[in-house]
Amino acid sequence: MRMNGIGGFFELELPHGGTLPHERALGLSTGRGCLTLMLQELEPKIVYVPFYTCDATLEPFRTLGIQTRYYGLDEYLFPIDLPEPAAGEYFLWTDYFGICRRHTNTLKAHFGRSLLIDDTHNFFTYGHQGYWSFTSARKYFGVPDGAFLYSPRPLSVDLERFRGVSLTHGVLRRLGRGVEAFAASQSYEHTLDCRVAKISEISEGLLRGVDFPAVAALRRENFRFYHSRLGSSNQLEIDMGEQVPFSYPYLPTRPITHTSMHRKGFFIPVLWPDVIHRDAAGFEWEKYLAANTLHLPVDHRYFPEDLTPIVEYILHAEGRE
Repeated sequence: MRMNGIGGFFELELPHGGTLPHERALGLSTGRGCLTLMLQELEPKIVYVPFYTCDATLEPFRTLGIQTRYYGLDEYLFPIDLPEPAAGEYFLWTDYFGICRRHTNTLKAHFGRSLLIDDTHNFFTYGHQGYWSFTSARKYFGVPDGAFLYSPRPLSVDLERFRGVSLTHGVLRRLGRGVEAFAASQSYEHTLDCRVAKISEISEGLLRGVDFPAVAALRRENFRFYHSRLGSSNQLEIDMGEQVPFSYPYLPTRPITHTSMHRKGFFIPVLWPDVIHRDAAGFEWEKYLAANTLHLPVDHRYFPEDLTPIVEYILHAEGRE
């Protein structure tokens, strides 16, 4: 730890032991930073990108002036009309909701080393031998930054630690001050960009205190709970397989608004508003998915009995009580 004088009040206490996840990867501050460094190393001419993704994913391409082409998905979340990339062209794929490993393997076979893998929904996969990939700690844990980049070759980069950290939103949420916490979270999000920096000491320390096997087991248990109650009516055909899911994506038989769930205290995110409002013709399926899919929480803060009210509300809204 860098010393800022000797004595005085104590700094934030962080775990010193424990295991840091993704030890073979380069720990950076954000997924955008991972993607930016990846693109700087590859210098691609064109990258095929999913229309069904957030604007944050597209930001590094715009910043670096790299041409992109959108592709769509079918009802199984698999890309439609796979291209044959020429030299200098790549295909960016997202393992949606941490449950699409079979698609990832199929795309590896098709694209070979032209495939770039966005594993930000797939924290518990530890890279793909010979491929570029990255994942995000912030999507799975209450840390202010943290992402991990895997590369098929050693990277020689001299980076400074990320120091634009804010813990305000996390602390306010812990204190039960949800409205203030949400506002602080939104404000902090706006400070994050494509800069390439090492993961902060704070997030690295916090992650060393996580019981990763317990987190993984509980996420899988919660996913199975939802699927046992809602799987028969889910308009998405999904299978967790051996993965550790990001969420339980539920596409209801009749629309259930996110606003109505928020009013009940179920803070279900829209993934992604950017898709719904993006100025591009076509991609109606992706826009429908973004507007109507309910991403039910499976994370380690909850046990199945905590999630029962969400299930009961959905069954009532669909008239299936």
